[in-house]
Amino acid sequence: MNKLNGGLVVVVGVRSTNLPVEYSQHPQVVVWDSQDHGTVTKELPSNTKVVLATRFVSHALFGKIHAEARKRNLAFFPQLTTGRLREQLKELLPRVEARVEPEVQVAQALPEVVPQAVPVPVQARGALVQFIKTEGNLQAVNVSAEARRLFELAKGKGIPGTLNSISNTLHRLKGGAKPVQEKPAVVPTLPKSGGLREMLDDVITMIELIKEEVTKRDQLHHDVMELMSKLQARGIK
Repeated sequence: MNKLNGGLVVVVGVRSTNLPVEYSQHPQVVVWDSQDHGTVTKELPSNTKVVLATRFVSHALFGKIHAEARKRNLAFFPQLTTGRLREQLKELLPRVEARVEPEVQVAQALPEVVPQAVPVPVQARGALVQFIKTEGNLQAVNVSAEARRLFELAKGKGIPGTLNSISNTLHRLKGGAKPVQEKPAVVPTLPKSGGLREMLDDVITMIELIKEEVTKRDQLHHDVMELMSKLQARGIK
């Protein structure tokens, strides 16, 4: 497909946030966002050359833009997936050079100072052991939870000690082995763009269109039943 030489590309039935900035803010692209329910009353710009429509366009809007595209002899590409839509835009649009921002001199960051662990004095360790014997539950099944409780209590009383030292002391007093340092849990994150996010956006849009069609059918059923009631009232079966 040849590059578009002048004129506009109207994209229908997609979220603006699903398009790369180079397309959503391109001077030759007009996006009719799928979340804008007022698009049914819109008119295609006079200098429109190409119309790209996704699969998530209502029947009413699809019929309108299809008829106008045929009437004005516009290039019309319907039923596009999000990925295929991007490919069409890449083929159609001339590349817009990115604006080069002036280089800003950044002051060199100072090296990070890592605090060194301060050893706990022997007297303090003795006080911590005595504190745990007095306040702690040596029969606790969940030692980690008990260690956290004692850690917060020790801070409130001004008794020096770390969560790890309290946990170790609890295990020692209970006669158990030194606990293994737990590794932080790795929480999976969703991709910021593309993939699953695009799929979820498409599903949400599809659900909205289904709701719209169900509402229309309910209204049609209501109108038919009302008409039948009027005909029966007049003695027409």
